[in-house]
Amino acid sequence: MFCQQGTETWLALRASLSLTSSNFGTALGLNRYQSRRKLYHNELPKHHNPAVLTEKELQQAQRQPEISPEVAEAGLAAEALAQRCYCATWHESFRPEHGIWLVLEDPQYAASPDGVTTSLRLWECKHPMDWTPLYEEPKLTHLCQIYGQMAATNVHVADYFVWKNDDDWRNWEVEWDPSTWQAIHRELRKFHQCVLNRTPPPNSSKALVAEWRRTLLNSVQE
Repeated sequence: MFCQQGTETWLALRASLSLTSSNFGTALGLNRYQSRRKLYHNELPKHHNPAVLTEKELQQAQRQPEISPEVAEAGLAAEALAQRCYCATWHESFRPEHGIWLVLEDPQYAASPDGVTTSLRLWECKHPMDWTPLYEEPKLTHLCQIYGQMAATNVHVADYFVWKNDDDWRNWEVEWDPSTWQAIHRELRKFHQCVLNRTPPPNSSKALVAEWRRTLLNSVQE
């Protein structure tokens, strides 16, 4: 199911969802910058009446920072330049849909890819900060995000495009593997059950991250 970005339906959908694909990697314990427990605390007020939550639970729910219009505008400008570079390199063009897709098998989850090409490839663009180098290998959180996008759109190949400028970019192709999505979906459901039961999820571990790294990188080629 597709819903056009910016519409009232789109706003209502985003408010009602359990998670969107940008948080899938965090729910699996793969985000170096946000723990799955922090995400758990942030999700509690969405699924429970604040009146039943403890003071500690409410305090631990972190208000998500708002993106300033200037930062959002700069991000869109960089994405437009990256898209132009991508199209020129691979002679691609993009379909007009730009919004949110529900995962039909489990519509509490959804994804908003950066684009879908006319040849039916997903396009997810990342723009590292000027002072950081291009990624040496795909970020696991980004691969989880792309898997969510593939599950939602039923487009089973994606280009993970990392762009700094037209002379400094790289592209990884991500191919769908049903067993990998099943493993991701299973862990998402476990995380969601923790939120519903108000039971904090277990902490991540190096062994867990290493296992997911092996699994996710099997879907990638440069």
